Amino acid sequence: MIERPAEGAWLLRLHRPERRNALDAALVAELRAALVAAEADPGCRVLLIAASGMVFCAGADLDEMAGGGPAARELAGFLLELHQHPRPSIALVHAAALGGGVGLVAACDMAIGTGNARFRLPEVRIGLLPAVISPYLVRAMGARHAMRHALDGEWFGPEVALSEGLLHELVGGDELLPRALALAAAIAQGAPGALADCKRTLNAVAGQPVDEAQATRLSQLLAVAAAGSEARARIARLPKAKR
Repeated sequence: MIERPAEGAWLLRLHRPERRNALDAALVAELRAALVAAEADPGCRVLLIAASGMVFCAGADLDEMAGGGPAARELAGFLLELHQHPRPSIALVHAAALGGGVGLVAACDMAIGTGNARFRLPEVRIGLLPAVISPYLVRAMGARHAMRHALDGEWFGPEVALSEGLLHELVGGDELLPRALALAAAIAQGAPGALADCKRTLNAVAGQPVDEAQATRLSQLLAVAAAGSEARARIARLPKAKR
């Protein structure tokens, strides 16, 4: 379900409350289609991911996962597309997230939660493993925090999620959407091409060695951006003292 709560902001809402917003094939297909539409629309500047009901997301639909590979591949494809999407993404976590729901939060570029947010990776307790979400967990929380939660399968609260990097901010329940919209408005002040390039570059350098070859590549990226029409137009509008 796509909502447009403010100019430039698209809100993709998980709306399957009767199944605790579990990610089945139909919901994943709807989300993937929304990502394609968002990329094609220049009016979309920031993606917000929220959910209806009493649970943010119960993870992958286990009835479908029991069928084997296709459901897992679809979920993996969606998370990768969200991670690589040129629009910055913000998760709005108002309640519990489990398994793939935690992975969805981690795959977003930013995440804001409320005091009712809580998290759990229960896969090993039912004979599974958090395979398709593991890159995003490690990216968001670091390997040791991700390992601990993946192995013990216990609930952890919003303060732990904040301290370990899964959440960026905690707000009151009534402040969740307003804070996300304020953050989206700040992000939207960035040049669209620069925002997409920034995401791509930071994802590419994460975990890579800092060496001369990397420094050369990054200086070339900056030179290309500085010569581009987007940067030249914006720099020309700056007061001379700020150039």
